[in-house]
Amino acid sequence: MKHQLIQIDPLKRVSTPIGGFPPLRNVSEGQEISAPDGHAYVPVLNKPAATAGKRAVKKLTEESDGWELVDFNEPPISEPKIKVTQLQLRLAILQTGIISLDALDQAIVSKGPEAEARWDYAPTIPIDHPLVLELANELNLGDEQVEELFKTASLIT
Repeated sequence: MKHQLIQIDPLKRVSTPIGGFPPLRNVSEGQEISAPDGHAYVPVLNKPAATAGKRAVKKLTEESDGWELVDFNEPPISEPKIKVTQLQLRLAILQTGIISLDALDQAIVSKGPEAEARWDYAPTIPIDHPLVLELANELNLGDEQVEELFKTASLIT
């Protein structure tokens, strides 16, 4: 089973190796695994099937890197509504490594020409836009990851 390396305090996923410990590991049942101080490996749970009006959202806890079903129209972040430019968001993706630009581009193309036009020509991209929510869901990004991307992007000048 796949396990994700997390930082305990503050609770967040680790995306790069720490002291020789990889961010993701396959672990056999009953196998003991160690982690650096202040970190732990938690099991990565399978994405549940979404039901009518619900979407699956990544939810990180100290016990697992799992999922939660929430209302589709529920925005991931209530305050403040962060807006960034296309350039800021793309540079933040490069800086954080949370996803690849290729994965983002493929997800946008899969949504069709209207989504492509909205994405490519909007002066700003708000964090709570329905297209952002759809893309985050398709790319298996949790609310924390989306927030990290947008906060990083908002600091880029």
